[in-house]
Amino acid sequence: MIEQDLITGVRFMGAASMIIIALIVALVNRGKGRSSVYDSSRHYICIASLLLGIHNLIQFFGHYRESSPTLCWTINLAFYVVVTPLYNISEQNLLRAGRNMRRRYWSNGLFILLCYAIFVAGALTGTLINDAAPWCTATFAVAVCYSIKLLELSHLLLRDMKVVSTRLTDDTLDDRHQALHYTARSMHWVILVSLTTPWIGMSPSFLLNSLYGLVVMGMLIWYITQFIIYGNNMTELIEVTDEITEAEMMEKESNDTAILHPDAISDTQQRIEQWVAERRYTNANVTIATALQEMGISATALNYYLEHYTVVKNYRQWLPYLRIEEAKRIMQQHPDYSLQAVAEACGYASKSSLSHAFKAREGIPPAEWLAANNKEN
Repeated sequence: MIEQDLITGVRFMGAASMIIIALIVALVNRGKGRSSVYDSSRHYICIASLLLGIHNLIQFFGHYRESSPTLCWTINLAFYVVVTPLYNISEQNLLRAGRNMRRRYWSNGLFILLCYAIFVAGALTGTLINDAAPWCTATFAVAVCYSIKLLELSHLLLRDMKVVSTRLTDDTLDDRHQALHYTARSMHWVILVSLTTPWIGMSPSFLLNSLYGLVVMGMLIWYITQFIIYGNNMTELIEVTDEITEAEMMEKESNDTAILHPDAISDTQQRIEQWVAERRYTNANVTIATALQEMGISATALNYYLEHYTVVKNYRQWLPYLRIEEAKRIMQQHPDYSLQAVAEACGYASKSSLSHAFKAREGIPPAEWLAANNKEN
Protein backbone atom coordinates (compact mmCIF):
# COMPACT_ATOMS: atom_id res chain seq x y z
CA MET A 1 0.00 0.00 0.00
CA ILE A 2 2.84 2.38 0.88
CA GLU A 3 4.63 1.57 -2.39
CA GLN A 4 1.44 2.19 -4.36
CA ASP A 5 0.92 5.55 -2.63
CA LEU A 6 4.53 6.41 -3.37
CA ILE A 7 4.29 5.75 -7.09
CA THR A 8 0.98 7.65 -7.23
CA GLY A 9 2.69 10.61 -5.55
CA VAL A 10 5.62 10.44 -7.96
CA ARG A 11 3.23 10.48 -10.92
CA PHE A 12 1.44 13.52 -9.53
CA MET A 13 4.74 15.30 -8.87
CA GLY A 14 5.94 14.40 -12.35
CA ALA A 15 2.78 15.72 -13.99
CA ALA A 16 2.78 18.96 -11.98
CA SER A 17 6.50 19.66 -12.29
CA MET A 18 6.72 18.93 -16.03
CA ILE A 19 3.69 21.07 -16.88
CA ILE A 20 5.04 23.93 -14.75
CA ILE A 21 8.47 23.55 -16.38
CA ALA A 22 6.88 23.59 -19.83
CA LEU A 23 5.16 26.88 -18.97
CA ILE A 24 8.37 28.36 -17.56
CA VAL A 25 10.38 27.38 -20.63
CA ALA A 26 7.65 28.82 -22.86
CA LEU A 27 7.76 32.17 -21.08
CA VAL A 28 11.43 32.78 -20.20
CA ASN A 29 14.18 34.27 -22.36
CA ARG A 30 11.88 36.01 -24.77
CA GLY A 31 11.76 39.54 -26.12
CA LYS A 32 14.26 41.75 -27.90
CA GLY A 33 17.54 40.30 -28.97
CA ARG A 34 16.54 36.69 -28.44
CA SER A 35 18.39 34.03 -30.38
CA SER A 36 16.43 32.19 -33.07
CA VAL A 37 18.56 29.10 -32.41
CA TYR A 38 17.79 29.18 -28.69
CA ASP A 39 14.16 29.94 -29.47
CA SER A 40 13.73 26.81 -31.60
CA SER A 41 15.46 24.67 -28.95
CA ARG A 42 13.17 26.20 -26.35
CA HIS A 43 10.13 25.07 -28.36
CA TYR A 44 11.41 21.48 -28.49
CA ILE A 45 12.00 21.42 -24.72
CA CYS A 46 8.60 22.98 -24.06
CA ILE A 47 6.79 20.36 -26.17
CA ALA A 48 8.81 17.49 -24.66
CA SER A 49 8.15 18.65 -21.09
CA LEU A 50 4.44 19.10 -21.79
CA LEU A 51 4.26 15.58 -23.24
CA LEU A 52 5.94 14.20 -20.11
CA GLY A 53 3.40 16.03 -17.98
CA ILE A 54 0.54 14.51 -20.00
CA HIS A 55 2.19 11.09 -19.73
CA ASN A 56 2.30 11.33 -15.93
CA LEU A 57 -1.31 12.51 -15.82
CA ILE A 58 -2.42 9.50 -17.88
CA GLN A 59 -0.57 7.12 -15.54
CA PHE A 60 -1.87 8.99 -12.47
CA PHE A 61 -5.53 8.76 -13.44
CA GLY A 62 -5.38 5.42 -15.27
CA HIS A 63 -3.40 3.38 -12.71
CA TYR A 64 -2.21 1.22 -15.59
CA ARG A 65 0.72 -0.24 -13.72
CA GLU A 66 -1.64 -1.71 -11.12
CA SER A 67 -3.78 -3.35 -13.80
CA SER A 68 -1.08 -4.40 -16.29
CA PRO A 69 2.70 -3.77 -16.00
CA THR A 70 3.18 -4.34 -19.74
CA LEU A 71 0.41 -1.88 -20.60
CA CYS A 72 2.09 0.69 -18.36
CA TRP A 73 5.41 -0.09 -20.03
CA THR A 74 3.82 0.37 -23.48
CA ILE A 75 2.33 3.74 -22.55
CA ASN A 76 5.68 4.88 -21.11
CA LEU A 77 7.58 3.97 -24.26
CA ALA A 78 4.93 5.54 -26.49
CA PHE A 79 5.86 8.87 -24.90
CA TYR A 80 9.60 8.26 -24.41
CA VAL A 81 10.28 7.56 -28.10
CA VAL A 82 9.03 11.09 -28.86
CA VAL A 83 10.19 12.99 -25.79
CA THR A 84 13.85 11.87 -25.66
CA PRO A 85 14.63 12.80 -29.31
CA LEU A 86 13.00 16.20 -28.76
CA TYR A 87 15.21 16.94 -25.76
CA ASN A 88 18.26 15.75 -27.66
CA ILE A 89 17.46 17.73 -30.80
CA SER A 90 17.18 20.87 -28.68
CA GLU A 91 20.77 20.38 -27.48
CA GLN A 92 22.14 19.39 -30.87
CA ASN A 93 20.53 22.50 -32.30
CA LEU A 94 22.46 24.66 -29.81
CA LEU A 95 25.76 22.86 -30.35
CA ARG A 96 25.43 23.14 -34.13
CA ALA A 97 24.12 26.73 -33.99
CA GLY A 98 21.04 25.57 -35.88
CA ARG A 99 23.05 24.62 -38.97
CA ASN A 100 22.71 21.37 -40.93
CA MET A 101 19.98 20.00 -38.68
CA ARG A 102 17.72 18.68 -41.43
CA ARG A 103 19.34 15.23 -41.44
CA ARG A 104 18.94 15.02 -37.65
CA TYR A 105 15.25 15.91 -37.94
CA TRP A 106 14.65 13.24 -40.57
CA SER A 107 16.58 10.61 -38.61
CA ASN A 108 14.58 11.18 -35.44
CA GLY A 109 11.31 11.45 -37.34
CA LEU A 110 11.89 8.09 -39.04
CA PHE A 111 12.81 6.53 -35.68
CA ILE A 112 9.51 7.69 -34.16
CA LEU A 113 7.56 6.38 -37.16
CA LEU A 114 9.34 3.02 -36.89
CA CYS A 115 8.49 2.69 -33.19
CA TYR A 116 4.84 3.52 -33.76
CA ALA A 117 4.69 1.12 -36.70
CA ILE A 118 5.90 -1.63 -34.32
CA PHE A 119 3.25 -0.58 -31.79
CA VAL A 120 0.52 -0.77 -34.45
CA ALA A 121 1.79 -4.13 -35.72
CA GLY A 122 1.77 -5.46 -32.16
CA ALA A 123 -1.77 -4.23 -31.57
CA LEU A 124 -3.00 -5.82 -34.81
CA THR A 125 -1.32 -9.17 -34.10
CA GLY A 126 -2.13 -9.27 -30.39
CA THR A 127 1.53 -9.20 -29.37
CA LEU A 128 1.60 -5.72 -27.87
CA ILE A 129 0.89 -6.69 -24.25
CA ASN A 130 1.79 -9.87 -22.37
CA ASP A 131 2.35 -9.65 -18.62
CA ALA A 132 3.47 -13.28 -18.42
CA ALA A 133 6.20 -12.87 -21.05
CA PRO A 134 6.89 -9.16 -21.71
CA TRP A 135 10.06 -10.02 -23.66
CA CYS A 136 7.87 -11.65 -26.32
CA THR A 137 5.92 -8.46 -27.05
CA ALA A 138 6.16 -5.71 -29.64
CA THR A 139 6.80 -3.35 -26.75
CA PHE A 140 10.03 -5.23 -26.02
CA ALA A 141 11.10 -4.65 -29.65
CA VAL A 142 10.39 -0.94 -29.25
CA ALA A 143 12.44 -0.91 -26.03
CA VAL A 144 15.39 -2.41 -27.90
CA CYS A 145 15.06 0.17 -30.71
CA TYR A 146 14.80 2.93 -28.11
CA SER A 147 17.99 1.81 -26.35
CA ILE A 148 19.91 1.64 -29.64
CA LYS A 149 18.64 5.11 -30.57
CA LEU A 150 19.75 6.51 -27.21
CA LEU A 151 23.26 5.18 -27.78
CA GLU A 152 23.29 6.88 -31.19
CA LEU A 153 22.02 10.16 -29.72
CA SER A 154 24.65 10.03 -26.99
CA HIS A 155 27.38 9.42 -29.60
CA LEU A 156 26.18 12.35 -31.74
CA LEU A 157 26.02 14.62 -28.72
CA LEU A 158 29.58 13.76 -27.71
CA ARG A 159 30.77 14.31 -31.27
CA ASP A 160 29.06 17.71 -31.49
CA MET A 161 30.58 18.73 -28.16
CA LYS A 162 34.03 17.76 -29.43
CA VAL A 163 33.55 19.71 -32.66
CA VAL A 164 32.47 22.82 -30.77
CA SER A 165 35.48 22.50 -28.45
CA THR A 166 37.90 22.40 -31.38
CA ARG A 167 36.23 25.30 -33.19
CA LEU A 168 35.89 27.70 -30.29
CA THR A 169 39.38 28.25 -28.99
CA ASP A 170 39.34 31.92 -27.99
CA ASP A 171 40.43 32.03 -24.33
CA THR A 172 38.43 35.22 -23.72
CA LEU A 173 35.22 33.30 -24.34
CA ASP A 174 35.84 30.38 -22.00
CA ASP A 175 32.97 31.20 -19.67
CA ARG A 176 30.39 31.15 -22.43
CA HIS A 177 31.82 28.00 -23.95
CA GLN A 178 31.69 26.29 -20.57
CA ALA A 179 28.05 27.28 -20.19
CA LEU A 180 27.25 25.60 -23.50
CA HIS A 181 29.30 22.53 -22.65
CA TYR A 182 27.73 22.26 -19.21
CA THR A 183 24.27 22.29 -20.73
CA ALA A 184 25.34 19.63 -23.21
CA ARG A 185 26.89 17.49 -20.49
CA SER A 186 23.72 17.63 -18.45
CA MET A 187 21.77 16.43 -21.49
CA HIS A 188 24.31 13.65 -21.93
CA TRP A 189 23.69 12.44 -18.38
CA VAL A 190 19.94 12.54 -19.01
CA ILE A 191 20.46 10.26 -22.03
CA LEU A 192 22.66 7.86 -20.09
CA VAL A 193 20.11 7.62 -17.28
CA SER A 194 17.33 7.14 -19.84
CA LEU A 195 19.12 4.08 -21.24
CA THR A 196 17.80 2.05 -18.31
CA THR A 197 14.29 3.56 -18.47
CA PRO A 198 12.56 0.87 -20.56
CA TRP A 199 14.11 -1.96 -18.58
CA ILE A 200 13.18 -0.52 -15.18
CA GLY A 201 9.62 -0.52 -16.47
CA MET A 202 9.70 -4.33 -16.52
CA SER A 203 10.44 -4.52 -12.81
CA PRO A 204 7.47 -5.51 -10.59
CA SER A 205 8.75 -3.32 -7.75
CA PHE A 206 6.71 -0.15 -7.20
CA LEU A 207 9.47 1.21 -4.97
CA LEU A 208 12.19 0.78 -7.60
CA ASN A 209 10.02 2.41 -10.26
CA SER A 210 9.17 5.32 -7.95
CA LEU A 211 12.78 6.00 -6.99
CA TYR A 212 13.90 5.73 -10.59
CA GLY A 213 11.14 8.11 -11.67
CA LEU A 214 12.40 10.65 -9.15
CA VAL A 215 15.97 10.31 -10.46
CA VAL A 216 14.90 10.83 -14.07
CA MET A 217 12.72 13.79 -13.11
CA GLY A 218 15.60 15.33 -11.17
CA MET A 219 17.97 14.89 -14.11
CA LEU A 220 15.52 16.54 -16.49
CA ILE A 221 14.96 19.47 -14.14
CA TRP A 222 18.74 19.85 -13.86
CA TYR A 223 19.13 19.88 -17.64
CA ILE A 224 16.28 22.34 -18.22
CA THR A 225 17.58 24.61 -15.45
CA GLN A 226 20.99 24.72 -17.16
CA PHE A 227 19.28 25.46 -20.46
CA ILE A 228 17.41 28.40 -18.94
CA ILE A 229 20.53 29.74 -17.20
CA TYR A 230 22.49 29.46 -20.44
CA GLY A 231 19.86 31.49 -22.27
CA ASN A 232 19.54 34.23 -19.64
CA ASN A 233 21.96 36.49 -21.48
CA MET A 234 20.74 36.55 -25.04
CA THR A 235 23.54 38.75 -26.33
CA GLU A 236 26.24 36.32 -25.21
CA LEU A 237 24.21 33.38 -26.48
CA ILE A 238 23.89 34.99 -29.92
CA GLU A 239 27.64 35.60 -29.93
CA VAL A 240 28.41 31.96 -29.13
CA THR A 241 26.03 30.50 -31.73
CA ASP A 242 27.36 33.01 -34.24
CA GLU A 243 30.93 31.95 -33.47
CA ILE A 244 29.99 28.33 -34.13
CA THR A 245 28.31 29.29 -37.41
CA GLU A 246 31.22 31.46 -38.52
CA ALA A 247 33.77 28.80 -37.61
CA GLU A 248 31.93 26.29 -39.75
CA MET A 249 31.77 28.75 -42.62
CA MET A 250 35.49 29.41 -42.34
CA GLU A 251 36.21 25.68 -42.42
CA LYS A 252 34.25 25.29 -45.64
CA GLU A 253 35.90 28.22 -47.36
CA SER A 254 39.16 27.57 -49.13
CA ASN A 255 41.96 30.12 -49.14
CA ASP A 256 40.48 32.13 -51.96
CA THR A 257 43.32 34.18 -53.42
CA ALA A 258 40.80 36.18 -55.45
CA ILE A 259 40.13 38.40 -52.46
CA LEU A 260 43.74 39.59 -52.67
CA HIS A 261 43.06 41.17 -56.07
CA PRO A 262 42.90 44.98 -55.74
CA ASP A 263 39.44 45.14 -57.33
CA ALA A 264 38.10 42.50 -54.96
CA ILE A 265 39.66 44.25 -51.94
CA SER A 266 38.15 47.56 -52.99
CA ASP A 267 34.69 46.05 -53.45
CA THR A 268 34.87 44.27 -50.08
CA GLN A 269 36.01 47.43 -48.33
CA GLN A 270 33.20 49.44 -49.92
CA ARG A 271 30.52 46.93 -48.90
CA ILE A 272 31.76 46.69 -45.31
CA GLU A 273 32.10 50.43 -44.83
CA GLN A 274 28.68 51.07 -46.32
CA TRP A 275 27.16 48.47 -43.96
CA VAL A 276 28.87 50.13 -41.00
CA ALA A 277 27.84 53.61 -42.17
CA GLU A 278 24.22 52.47 -42.20
CA ARG A 279 24.71 51.38 -38.58
CA ARG A 280 23.14 47.97 -39.15
CA TYR A 281 25.14 46.60 -36.25
CA THR A 282 22.77 48.43 -33.90
CA ASN A 283 20.19 45.70 -34.58
CA ALA A 284 20.50 43.33 -31.60
CA ASN A 285 19.61 40.35 -33.81
CA VAL A 286 22.52 40.95 -36.19
CA THR A 287 25.30 38.36 -36.01
CA ILE A 288 28.45 37.81 -38.06
CA ALA A 289 26.53 35.32 -40.19
CA THR A 290 23.67 37.71 -40.94
CA ALA A 291 26.11 40.60 -41.46
CA LEU A 292 28.04 38.57 -44.05
CA GLN A 293 24.80 37.75 -45.80
CA GLU A 294 23.71 41.39 -45.84
CA MET A 295 27.10 42.57 -47.14
CA GLY A 296 27.34 39.74 -49.66
CA ILE A 297 30.92 38.84 -48.76
CA SER A 298 32.68 35.77 -47.40
CA ALA A 299 33.99 35.27 -43.88
CA THR A 300 37.50 35.04 -45.32
CA ALA A 301 37.06 38.43 -47.00
CA LEU A 302 35.83 40.00 -43.76
CA ASN A 303 38.79 38.63 -41.81
CA TYR A 304 41.19 39.92 -44.47
CA TYR A 305 39.63 43.39 -44.28
CA LEU A 306 39.71 43.49 -40.48
CA GLU A 307 43.34 42.40 -40.35
CA HIS A 308 44.57 44.93 -42.88
CA TYR A 309 42.29 47.95 -42.50
CA THR A 310 41.07 48.13 -38.87
CA VAL A 311 42.34 47.98 -35.31
CA VAL A 312 40.17 44.89 -34.82
CA LYS A 313 42.15 41.76 -35.65
CA ASN A 314 39.55 39.17 -34.69
CA TYR A 315 36.09 38.81 -36.25
CA ARG A 316 34.71 37.91 -32.80
CA GLN A 317 35.66 41.36 -31.57
CA TRP A 318 34.22 43.29 -34.52
CA LEU A 319 30.51 43.63 -33.64
CA PRO A 320 31.24 44.30 -29.92
CA TYR A 321 33.81 46.92 -31.00
CA LEU A 322 31.29 48.70 -33.24
CA ARG A 323 28.58 48.58 -30.60
CA ILE A 324 30.79 49.82 -27.77
CA GLU A 325 32.03 52.72 -29.92
CA GLU A 326 28.40 53.51 -30.72
CA ALA A 327 27.56 53.40 -27.00
CA LYS A 328 30.38 55.85 -26.26
CA ARG A 329 29.12 58.25 -28.90
CA ILE A 330 25.55 58.09 -27.62
CA MET A 331 26.57 58.57 -23.99
CA GLN A 332 28.67 61.61 -24.90
CA GLN A 333 25.95 63.19 -27.02
CA HIS A 334 23.07 62.25 -24.74
CA PRO A 335 24.30 62.00 -21.15
CA ASP A 336 20.68 62.09 -19.96
CA TYR A 337 19.89 58.75 -21.63
CA SER A 338 19.34 55.77 -19.37
CA LEU A 339 21.75 52.85 -19.69
CA GLN A 340 18.90 50.70 -21.02
CA ALA A 341 18.18 53.28 -23.74
CA VAL A 342 21.86 53.38 -24.68
CA ALA A 343 21.99 49.57 -24.77
CA GLU A 344 19.01 49.31 -27.13
CA ALA A 345 20.33 52.10 -29.34
CA CYS A 346 23.70 50.43 -29.89
CA GLY A 347 22.56 46.83 -30.37
CA TYR A 348 22.38 45.25 -26.92
CA ALA A 349 19.21 43.65 -25.61
CA SER A 350 19.69 44.87 -22.03
CA LYS A 351 21.75 47.23 -19.93
CA SER A 352 23.41 44.26 -18.22
CA SER A 353 24.60 42.97 -21.60
CA LEU A 354 26.03 46.38 -22.45
CA SER A 355 27.71 46.71 -19.05
CA HIS A 356 29.28 43.25 -19.37
CA ALA A 357 30.62 43.93 -22.87
CA PHE A 358 31.72 47.46 -22.03
CA LYS A 359 33.65 46.41 -18.94
CA ALA A 360 35.26 43.50 -20.81
CA ARG A 361 36.63 45.93 -23.42
CA GLU A 362 37.27 49.13 -21.47
CA GLY A 363 37.98 47.70 -18.02
CA ILE A 364 35.37 49.88 -16.32
CA PRO A 365 31.54 50.11 -16.38
CA PRO A 366 29.86 52.63 -18.74
CA ALA A 367 28.95 55.08 -15.94
CA GLU A 368 32.56 55.28 -14.72
CA TRP A 369 33.83 55.72 -18.28
CA LEU A 370 31.39 58.56 -18.90
CA ALA A 371 32.34 60.28 -15.63
CA ALA A 372 36.06 59.97 -16.42
CA ASN A 373 35.55 61.20 -19.98
CA ASN A 374 33.58 64.25 -18.78
CA LYS A 375 36.40 65.14 -16.38
CA GLU A 376 38.93 64.99 -19.18
CA ASN A 377 36.80 67.27 -21.33
